[in-house]
Amino acid sequence: MAGRLVIAVALAAVYTLTTTVTATLDAVQLLLRPFARWVDPDRIGLALALAIRCVPLLADLVREVLDARRARGAEGSPTAFAVPVMVRTLRTADRLGEALMARGVDD
Repeated sequence: MAGRLVIAVALAAVYTLTTTVTATLDAVQLLLRPFARWVDPDRIGLALALAIRCVPLLADLVREVLDARRARGAEGSPTAFAVPVMVRTLRTADRLGEALMARGVDD
């Protein structure tokens, strides 16, 4: 089982090192074109792009909260970590939703 996990992680690393995000999203949209009757390939491509973009964004957010928690001396408190991360994540999602609506994505 551990060998399979190592192989899967290695293949994922090779894929991410050799393939751009744009190429991946284009391939997903191309593969979904035959199913356009049931799903919108462009909307799914946008959702994947947003998900890929949000991973480093959330990692930065968590790092900032950890730094702030350390500066306040509340390193042992899970509440001092979880509450700010949730609040900042929800605020970021709200701003992202407003930006998408302003660009007409909700149509």
